[in-house]
Amino acid sequence: MCKPRNVIDLHKKRYRVYKALVARYLELDSYYVQLWNNLEVLRSAANLVTVAEVRNYLFDAIKRLEAIALRVCRQRDKYDLWAEKIFATCNLMYSAYGRVYSPEEEFPYNYE
Repeated sequence: MCKPRNVIDLHKKRYRVYKALVARYLELDSYYVQLWNNLEVLRSAANLVTVAEVRNYLFDAIKRLEAIALRVCRQRDKYDLWAEKIFATCNLMYSAYGRVYSPEEEFPYNYE
């Protein structure tokens, strides 16, 4: 990637990064939902098991999955925060364009 030379190139780069961040956020969110469902299944199975060895193994697996879920949740929140900040700068560009040109006119610089 080359360095943006003007405001339009900078906006295009920000918009591409924003789309990538949102896509990664959605991917992490679906992964987190799957992890959460697996955790619920393991918790209910651990409560029903009567053999101590199997129960201990299930609780160890639950702890590992909870640690993974915590990391995924933090990463998801980080991507959400970054996307929110970049979206705010994109909104500034949209409002500046709306002041210069007609508000009904579609913003032409989101697509390459």
